Amino acid sequence: MTRKRCLTPDEFRQRLFRQGKTLTRWASEHGYTFREASRVLNGQVKGRHGRGHDIAVAMGIKPDDSAAQHFVADSQPTTANASRNPQRTAVA
Repeated sequence: MTRKRCLTPDEFRQRLFRQGKTLTRWASEHGYTFREASRVLNGQVKGRHGRGHDIAVAMGIKPDDSAAQHFVADSQPTTANASRNPQRTAVA
């Protein structure tokens, strides 16, 4: 599976400039406020979860994790995990 390269905040700003859009216009087109979009773009909101993450994904500065594959861990603890947490038991 190939991953699309994420933009840097500066690349996103350049893209808006080339399209002749302001951040206010982009935000309103995507259902966000200027303040929310500006805070994500300037790094004041990290975009790790919630609305900030949604904005960062829409901007293309973070990958869309909803398409990522989730792997199920083994039901038996590994030797390393068992030694770190001796009370952990395997789920049957």
